[in-house]
Amino acid sequence: MRNAGIILGVCILAMIGSNPSYGRDNSDWTTYTSMNWANDLLADSDGVWAATEGGVYRYDLKDMTYTTYTNLNGLAGNVVLSIERDASGNLWFGTDGDGLSKWVEGEGIVATYSDFAGDRINDLCAYGDMLFVATAKNGISVFLPDREEIKENYRMLGRLTKDAEVLCVEVIGDRLWAGTAEGVAFADLNQPNLLDPASWNSRKVWNVQTIAHDDSAVYVGTRWGVFQWKDGKFRVAGSLTGQVYDLIAHGTEILAATEEGLFRKYEETWKRYAWFSNEIPVFVARSASPTALWLNAQGIGLTYLWGSRRTHVPPPPGPPGNKFMDLQVDPNGVLWAATSGRDEETKGVYRFDGEHWCQYFTKSVVSVHVDPKGRIWGGTWGSGGFLIEDDGTANTAADLISELTPDNTPLRPTVNKRWVVLNDFSVDGWGNIWMCNYQANESLLPPPVTPLVVIDDFPASEQQAFSLSDDGLPTGEINVVTAAPSGLVWFGTRELGFSLLDVGGTPFDKRDDHLVTLSTASHKELTSDNVSDIVVDQEGVLWVATDNGVNAIRGAYSPTEGTFTVESWDRYGREEGLGSAIIHVIVEDAVGNKWFGTEGGLSRLGARDGSIVTYTRANSGLVDDGVRSLAFDAHAGELWIGTTRGLSKLEVPISPTPAFPEIRVFPNPMILSHENAKITFADLPADASSVRIFTRSGELVCVLTPASGMRTVTWDGGNGARNMVGSGVYFYVVTDALGRHITGKFAVVR
Repeated sequence: MRNAGIILGVCILAMIGSNPSYGRDNSDWTTYTSMNWANDLLADSDGVWAATEGGVYRYDLKDMTYTTYTNLNGLAGNVVLSIERDASGNLWFGTDGDGLSKWVEGEGIVATYSDFAGDRINDLCAYGDMLFVATAKNGISVFLPDREEIKENYRMLGRLTKDAEVLCVEVIGDRLWAGTAEGVAFADLNQPNLLDPASWNSRKVWNVQTIAHDDSAVYVGTRWGVFQWKDGKFRVAGSLTGQVYDLIAHGTEILAATEEGLFRKYEETWKRYAWFSNEIPVFVARSASPTALWLNAQGIGLTYLWGSRRTHVPPPPGPPGNKFMDLQVDPNGVLWAATSGRDEETKGVYRFDGEHWCQYFTKSVVSVHVDPKGRIWGGTWGSGGFLIEDDGTANTAADLISELTPDNTPLRPTVNKRWVVLNDFSVDGWGNIWMCNYQANESLLPPPVTPLVVIDDFPASEQQAFSLSDDGLPTGEINVVTAAPSGLVWFGTRELGFSLLDVGGTPFDKRDDHLVTLSTASHKELTSDNVSDIVVDQEGVLWVATDNGVNAIRGAYSPTEGTFTVESWDRYGREEGLGSAIIHVIVEDAVGNKWFGTEGGLSRLGARDGSIVTYTRANSGLVDDGVRSLAFDAHAGELWIGTTRGLSKLEVPISPTPAFPEIRVFPNPMILSHENAKITFADLPADASSVRIFTRSGELVCVLTPASGMRTVTWDGGNGARNMVGSGVYFYVVTDALGRHITGKFAVVR
């Protein structure tokens, strides 16, 4: 899942101020978020605005187009919970922890306000020159747009608990109504002091999500149905039970969006709305006119009802979901993503070719890996693994998909007989596929516990499983596996450090195997025993990511003695400048810089000067600071950054150094079937120190070292394990004694 990538070039970004809306250049960044899940809608005669989990969009009914807004357009944050229009026609967007944004017609998003940073803005209500803001931590805030400040906070509403989360706010007549996590409260706006709890009338009816009214009563939607305030009394409003997400006044009717569908109030009962008779959950509804209605429903998305006509609006542009747990780029430049989510519409594997998003499966996928043949290996949390042989098009039905199960591989279940977890892959120099078959320590299944397996192909003609009892593996809870160019296999565990496995070049014969384990018990320098990633860099240094920083270890392994001797051990954490001590992923670029995906942003450790630069939402176009996955497209010069709130792409231009001469590469293409096939790199700089060859997805194939004084070097097409590479486009990086670089590409045909 966490394989080292290579990027051909260096990314430099200036560190600027902390305001996320002003003073930064986001031209090198692109944001990809899913806007399929709408939290709030604001309808008008020409279309609808939607606050979503991935930003804000407007859908125009006339030309059937979307206009989208994300952090790159100045939005305070991409998880937007609420929308409101003020008397001047300006729009206000409330986010989950990132503040408040203001949109002006013809200008777009013009300002963000950090007064609400760290708090959820669940709802907004414009009233005169004020904006009532329903928050999770500070009750109801009274925001004054003209003065750009919070006037006061109503934190104790009657007898409700102080600072109870306010989920909705509404002005009805001359009363301010508030729905909270434990009840409903209202107060007369003409009173002189709403800071006084005695100014509020409250009722505990639990989890009030929404409030609406008609000419005769006020209706309160809760987790347990609808209540009604009429003639000074609260009572149950009809027979509706279960979660009510939204209430709206639609013409002369009150409509309820619920977990069982859309209902309209009819006298003292509720009747299912005619167009939604299949009990589809409806999450939010808004009325554009007495005859027009906008809905967002599970599995259907945005729907427009006008009289007797119903129109399903095509989904907004972007991926199906926002959780990107693992990323890989295949030889054709297609991005593959392992994803998970709260519903089936967002889970699975995504394929993105730069234009089309495709989705495979409806299960939580935690790992993807592209092998040298361009096949996609993937693992799930509980449903085993799979192998996708992509036909190169967006037609998923044309692809060949195979399941990896205990019946056709050495995989074993964990916890129970049906639960198979496959959370990482790596391909060694011989083309064998190594898999982390996570097996919980508390499992009651009979032994053996075999958390590490290897197969030569699929279907496998050779396979092997490594166990705790027979092979000395320290634990069944293995997080990551990395097959190093040296032939060693490194793997990291959840609570017992990391290990190296020397299979002696024969992974299917255990007679010459050696295992060495390093943990805090044996090496106090190790920052934590919870290891999330392992990378062996171009100089042979071992980089180990943990939940308490990064370890850089130089050492020597003795195959004759089966021992690993530490020569130096460096550690990196927040004190050294990383965004967070919690590290999810490490990659190395072509010039030796290390990139760390952390809970606090993307950090880069410079190879030449050891400087650390951290990219966050505050100083860059990064979609979110919690970076879970990274992938590089060496050909396009693009760094893909996966988070649990969307996907970012950073353009990393690849430009030759002017001081370098023109390098000749021949024959191009290199045809391996020809006798004594070799490709020549000629006219190298006189002081060229190396020629590194990479796949398109950034994996190092081999390093060529010119003889002293020679300006020519040849390559026979073999990788580090002396196996011939497959057909495809490959890239080279020539480095001179001063550390300067020039890049190019060539083709190989088998």
